[in-house]
Amino acid sequence: MLISDNLKQNFYQVLKRGRVLILAANDVDSLCASKILQILLQADGVMYTLIPVTSLQDLTDAFQKHHSQATSVVTINCGAVTPLQEALSLTENPLLPIFVIDSHRPLDLDNVYGSDQVKIVIREGDTVNIPKLDEINRNEERGEPEPISSSSAPSDSELDVEEDSLEPRTKRQRRGPGAGRRKRREWEHKREDLLFRYYEFSYYDTCCSLVLYDTAWKLSKDGPQVLWWGIIGLTDQYLHQRVGKEKYVSEVQQLQHHVARHNKFRDSTDSGGASGSSGAPEHGLRLSFSNELKLCLHRHWTFFDSMISSDYTTCRFRLWTQKGRDRMLECLADMGLPITESQQKYSAMDFQLREKVPSLFEKLSSKYGLSDLTYGSFNAAYGYRAKLSAADMAIACAALIESTRNTENETPSSSTTTETDFSSNNFLIAQDALARDSMRLVLQGIEQAKIVQSLMRAQIQSCMDRRLVICLGTFMYACLDESTPGVRLLSTPLVLRRLALFIRHSWSLLSKRSRNLPFVLSAPSYHPQGYCLLLGLPPIASDDNKNDLGRAFKYTSERLDAEAITDQLDPCIIEVKLEERSKFLDHLELLLSESVS
Repeated sequence: MLISDNLKQNFYQVLKRGRVLILAANDVDSLCASKILQILLQADGVMYTLIPVTSLQDLTDAFQKHHSQATSVVTINCGAVTPLQEALSLTENPLLPIFVIDSHRPLDLDNVYGSDQVKIVIREGDTVNIPKLDEINRNEERGEPEPISSSSAPSDSELDVEEDSLEPRTKRQRRGPGAGRRKRREWEHKREDLLFRYYEFSYYDTCCSLVLYDTAWKLSKDGPQVLWWGIIGLTDQYLHQRVGKEKYVSEVQQLQHHVARHNKFRDSTDSGGASGSSGAPEHGLRLSFSNELKLCLHRHWTFFDSMISSDYTTCRFRLWTQKGRDRMLECLADMGLPITESQQKYSAMDFQLREKVPSLFEKLSSKYGLSDLTYGSFNAAYGYRAKLSAADMAIACAALIESTRNTENETPSSSTTTETDFSSNNFLIAQDALARDSMRLVLQGIEQAKIVQSLMRAQIQSCMDRRLVICLGTFMYACLDESTPGVRLLSTPLVLRRLALFIRHSWSLLSKRSRNLPFVLSAPSYHPQGYCLLLGLPPIASDDNKNDLGRAFKYTSERLDAEAITDQLDPCIIEVKLEERSKFLDHLELLLSESVS
């Protein structure tokens, strides 16, 4: 069932009854959302257990291991698209409420219309496009809900019995024996078509961190720190292109009101001279709106390295060509930014020149095609320390989450640590980085992110030089193999998505046809060995970011009966046996061509 009204009573008061089990996906939005929820629970002295999960199997295992100690369960970004009644065997625990906070869409309709035990929490005012119950289930009046699946079609005899039982006997006699069957079949075909269209595309909606920030605000438990975590979650969504520009701008406009409200309160407490006030300038957190440059980590890198490593400038200047690199140097010269200055660390650049950079870019935007170089975002400053942008924090946290283990330097004792334990530890480290006194961890994440971004830049150069992106008829395809430099770092889900977005954008400048085709990127999977990851993206020409490759991956796997693992939390990622990859791609191409025709 869906709950959006009176979240204090229907959601938070239920959590306060006892220990809460929090199951959170391994991404930045879930990181921030779980941190907000923890702050709320800590304020009311509520005990909780936090378990990060990386797959549906992790979700099931963690639930089975810990649910007996909990009086309620909250899943964050790891439950909305899966029928939880079946996956978690909830019939064995009918009194345990399961609250689902998730940005993944479409919602599984069994979670929406099935047992009231599963409660999907959405922000008040948000709309959810789901079919009406009477359009997908004809048995609700008798209290016998049928599984909401497009694959469960009844037999002919069942059609007659079920249809006839719904109407008076005299009416059935007048209609004739075949009328009920035909009517039932028409309804079934309509239902299957409706469900197909509903489940066809996967996409993202409001991030979990903003749903929980909104809850905190209505509980009067929000503060600048909680708001900052909500901003980071939204920024991560935007950087990974999970939401479009229109949705992002709408959310930013709402957040600006909250930022102004908190800053006004902070200023009033400062002027009032309240002793020990959290608004004291040397200790308090101050948020501000600003236009952020689309230059990756430019405040923590050299300006030159940031420009040659960022998706935006790489594609605008086509930096994989000598002509493009020369044009970028020409742009820097027109800005009056000497090469020696641009190759210094940003913080060491001439202060006046550094402050002029955004306006200089704006003046040259028409000449170099940089009209949308900036986007609205937020900065945070603790006391008198340097500002930290939401984009930098999101990138740093993602790098900490996706940090890979150094198998070469592992000791025998450390090598026994499971990959799940290692990922969970990374998640907790990244959550520590959200605290305001953990700048060391943030800088560690930024340095890790710079390494990853440099590897991505090198991979783009290789893809363009060697023409590694190929057209397989109905989709574009590229592959990272074991010989790719830094392939272990590039093969983690979050990094692989950013790399796929980078390659898709770059290649679309060389091939106009590719703009209208989905893109599939393959990379080695190390857990388990012998598999490869396949990640799918919608066509770059698509404005709504809706992706049909997740469903196509699933159908292809079922049709081929391939050895595939489909329990990734991102439905557009699948793991396939290396030996079956070519066959899988052939069948995928066939399936997509059938859907087009």
